Amino acid sequence: MVYPFVFLLNPEYVKLKISVETSSTLFEKGGVVLPAIEVGRICVKQFGREAGRKCVVIDVMDKSFVLVTGPKKVTGVKRRRVNISHIEPLQVKVDVTRGASDEEVTSILESSGMLEEMAQTVETIVK
Repeated sequence: MVYPFVFLLNPEYVKLKISVETSSTLFEKGGVVLPAIEVGRICVKQFGREAGRKCVVIDVMDKSFVLVTGPKKVTGVKRRRVNISHIEPLQVKVDVTRGASDEEVTSILESSGMLEEMAQTVETIVK
């Protein structure tokens, strides 16, 4: 039997409750509050051959996976399913629709003036 006061003593439960109550667009990763992973969020891939490259979240599949694209012509990141623990969200978000094509994402990035910024790679720090 689980008693209600056990949840109050669990620090993970308290952190989750605090982060959910303060803002729905934030989540906690490694003790740091980060922007939520949502459609249109710009992220940096942390692992794999595309590490350090920026991508755009196109669809949230479930609590562990998202669909991202670079697009490949711009950043070199293919359209693929990615574990959310392998990407790091940035503060920047673009206005794309869920399931947008690579051409639509490219045109939105171009109209917002972020095409050159997306093409630059970022130094990743893997812990």
